[in-house]
Amino acid sequence: MRAIYLKTIKRLQTALTELDAIDTANDLAALHRFVVDLKTSLPERVSYENSPLLLGGLRVTTVEAMPEYVERLRARLQGLLEDYQGKAGSKSR
Repeated sequence: MRAIYLKTIKRLQTALTELDAIDTANDLAALHRFVVDLKTSLPERVSYENSPLLLGGLRVTTVEAMPEYVERLRARLQGLLEDYQGKAGSKSR
């Protein structure tokens, strides 16, 4: 089980880095691709529980609306990362 947690931790860390790049570039199309990819790459339970937030990214239709959504998503991903690090018993990267 720990191996699955570690894989998810790595995916969440990568996702946070990608999200920062998308935010910096203000790339709306990349945000849409990112949330779809994230929804399909996270563990099923996590993906299901976070569907409203993830799919909400597809409703962001202007660059001006991106910052608020990105901050909510970043906070959730950071929370998930901390949760999985706790489950894995590993607070290190």
